[in-house]
Amino acid sequence: MAGVCDSPFRQICKQHGADVIYTEFLSAEALIRNNKKTLEMLKFSPKEQPLVCQIFGKNPATIAQAAKIIEQAGYAGVDLNFGCPAYKVVKTGGGVSLMRDLNKVHDIIAAVCQTVAIPVSIKIRARIGLKTIIRDLIEERDTEDEKLETAGQVTALDLVKKISDLKISAIMIHSRSYEQAFDGVPDLEMVKAVRQIYPGILLVNGGIYTPEEAKRQLDETRADGVGLARGVLGNPWLFQQIHDVIPTESAPSGRAEGTLTYTQPTLARRSLGEVGWQERKQTMLQHAKIALELKGPPALIELRKHLAWYIKAVPKAKELRSKLVQVKTLAELKKILPI
Repeated sequence: MAGVCDSPFRQICKQHGADVIYTEFLSAEALIRNNKKTLEMLKFSPKEQPLVCQIFGKNPATIAQAAKIIEQAGYAGVDLNFGCPAYKVVKTGGGVSLMRDLNKVHDIIAAVCQTVAIPVSIKIRARIGLKTIIRDLIEERDTEDEKLETAGQVTALDLVKKISDLKISAIMIHSRSYEQAFDGVPDLEMVKAVRQIYPGILLVNGGIYTPEEAKRQLDETRADGVGLARGVLGNPWLFQQIHDVIPTESAPSGRAEGTLTYTQPTLARRSLGEVGWQERKQTMLQHAKIALELKGPPALIELRKHLAWYIKAVPKAKELRSKLVQVKTLAELKKILPI
């Protein structure tokens, strides 16, 4: 999640039960050019391990070189993004648009696998239309025409068949199409189809906001685990809640053995239910303190969106949000948060 999954947020997720954490995706081109901002984003805390760095790009040699930098930085793995639908990524030929060229996808993965010894995983989408549509050309989608189905398409199944000769450690499938972006019903049938031909670690992603939905998707697809994104914005407790409803010892036989085993989180196991205000407040303050320690005073400006997400389910959220989006210091934050 670009602009969201920085080190402070990743540490909060780890403390709340996340098994494996991914960075916000980084530009392979920026990495090999030693872009200062991108190199700063590459930094992490040992507390976050096992940590996977996700990158995007379109040139096999460039991506392989970036993967080597990631390996040398001490990451547990590298993830190649073939699933991002963002306009600024698609317009450059990266992200999900690469699914339209399976030969290039194969070349990119092969180049990375030949370059690094750490695990290589990929993120893909359920499908993408072959034809260029309005979503490729503009960022805002306001007309019905933009949602029209295209005549031809490339599916996740097509991609997985194409790369079957390569050693991929894990595949995460966002179960919506490029055309759907982040809306609409997830296509779990596509994930099930991939499960039939891919024996490795398979993760399902998309539309998971509750532990019940996580369990439903795992049971239906026989995937090995779930990838959480928007569902944990302001709600890192979702990680542990999912662990509470899916014991590792009861993993369905269709999943790879051991893939749901996780490192015991820093926080003690907690029961399901509503997260109380004191616990929510404590987490917000802890998030702020970690951010300040790592990034200094400007961190609180970046943190404002997280603060707004944390309080979206509390009483008088609108009034509280109007104050939180202006916070500049930790003292101000403590004063704004009610006892």
